[in-house]
Amino acid sequence: MAPSTDGTASLPFSLATIIGNVCHRLGPHPAKKSDRRCAFYLFLVAGLLLVAAVSSLPTPFHVSPPIVPSRRVAVKPPRAMSGESTAAGTNVTAKGISRYPPEVQELLSKMRCSTDGIWPQVMVCLFEGLHALVSHRFEESKRQLTNLVEMASSDLREALSCGLGVATVYRGLAHAYCANDDLEGHARLRAHQVCLRLLHLSMDFVTESFVKSGNSGAFIDESSWPITIKELVDELNSVAGTLTHVMRAPAGHPVRLPDVPQTYRDPSLKIGIVSLCAYPPDHPLPPLAISNKELYASYHGYPLYVETNRIFPDRPAAWGKIRLVQQAIRATKTSSTSLPLPAVDWVFWMDCDSYFMNFNITLDSILLRYAGTQSLDGTGSSSDTYEVDPSVRLLVTEDGSMLNTGVFFTRATRTNWEMLQRVWGEEDSPFINHPWWENAAMTWELLKDLPRKALNIDSDYEPSVGGDGSHEELVRASLSFVYPEGVLLVPQYEWNSYHPITSRLLMDTWEPNKFILAFSGVPSSSSPAVLRHLFLNYYRQACDLNPPETLSKRAEAAAWTSGAVPSPVDSCREVVDRHTLPLPWADTAV
Repeated sequence: MAPSTDGTASLPFSLATIIGNVCHRLGPHPAKKSDRRCAFYLFLVAGLLLVAAVSSLPTPFHVSPPIVPSRRVAVKPPRAMSGESTAAGTNVTAKGISRYPPEVQELLSKMRCSTDGIWPQVMVCLFEGLHALVSHRFEESKRQLTNLVEMASSDLREALSCGLGVATVYRGLAHAYCANDDLEGHARLRAHQVCLRLLHLSMDFVTESFVKSGNSGAFIDESSWPITIKELVDELNSVAGTLTHVMRAPAGHPVRLPDVPQTYRDPSLKIGIVSLCAYPPDHPLPPLAISNKELYASYHGYPLYVETNRIFPDRPAAWGKIRLVQQAIRATKTSSTSLPLPAVDWVFWMDCDSYFMNFNITLDSILLRYAGTQSLDGTGSSSDTYEVDPSVRLLVTEDGSMLNTGVFFTRATRTNWEMLQRVWGEEDSPFINHPWWENAAMTWELLKDLPRKALNIDSDYEPSVGGDGSHEELVRASLSFVYPEGVLLVPQYEWNSYHPITSRLLMDTWEPNKFILAFSGVPSSSSPAVLRHLFLNYYRQACDLNPPETLSKRAEAAAWTSGAVPSPVDSCREVVDRHTLPLPWADTAV
């Protein structure tokens, strides 16, 4: 990437790419044509689309008289594009595409969305917002596309019915933040943080369309929406790389207390571990994964609950994590739950397909390094004891594509219980069968308000930075702006490193001494025979990497199974010996 004048990298998907992508879909001009020609062509087509649309649209759409007859039309933006929020449901409807000129009908017919609803207008307004973008009118583009994305996603069920369109609007809005090379300092850093999370939202919606189409790349790439899967993945990697390597912003909040030892354990800090291993009885993963978690929990004295039953048969099994964490929180506050877990301050969720690989690292140390404060002694000096910042309520992580809920920390509070209830949604939530299930719902819960929040802050606003005013504090402020108050982002390398099979897409790769190995995405990229050996070999590696006295401990009341009966923890070697024999295989987890 060529450096820009301020020393940061110019993103390869900036203005020229936007123009090329849109022009490539609107006509014969390839991306290599000049910005001027593409911009003019985009403006011309956008004007034609808008003028054609006006005849079939009710108020509040209006058109000004033409400036240059038959060549250029000045289109007055709809009221929704002039600062009024459309989240409440502006009356934007369409009556099919039959009233449009033939060339416009052809464009709209390739939307892959219903032509009887709002989507023709969404495409028209999208091109208007993109025209403002390629004309370097960034604030206007952000305003238009923010209003548009709020309108398009106000009904989630309708939005997911045209996930391709919503994804494209989010992508365009992301470009409106990343493409402005005039921003400097914290404003530029914050804009890129916003841009990356808007691309995460775009990925959620485009994935829905991709899977519904039968995993057809052509369904996405050959539509009339200016987006392709490769472009989106490249942009995610580019923005993340720019943040990390050019802007020196780590992939998460900076560490608050770097001096907390990895082995630090505070018995007064009550942390419980919860997981769900709802697989067929002959699947090789649960006995290994549960044993690994029992060994780790018993070594450090953490209460552990692993559910092995599919407790909500009306939803995919992954949704069980939401209810289980809610029950763990409720167990802390009331006795109205069957979850056999003692009262805890924090609940640590860990997917079944993840192993603890370094038993020397405590959950306390992760929590305190990122969310801790150092206590003061009687003289006002820092002591050797730590506390968790009371304002922090949730610690999450991202991978190379999006927020990932494979591991997360949640404070056991009513606020978090209610947040998880919103993630669960109604009994007919449109996220139930999303390809990423509760992960997509959690992303939506945490980031859905970001477009409006980002729009309402001046581009050149410089926050009051706490601490020592260092670059590290600027990074912390930029991330604290992106996520809701009290939510911290822990870098993936700290607790959710992926197996090399799935870490190739610029995700963190597990290696010895790292805390947790996640097999996320591995089953879809491996055969059953390979999977069986991977599960066992990495379990064996966990045995080899940790001292024998760690692995021979027996749990007393720390480890629990779904039968609510304390179970002894088998030694690591016993488990390895037992599972080295051939195992029956079930193709998929429930």
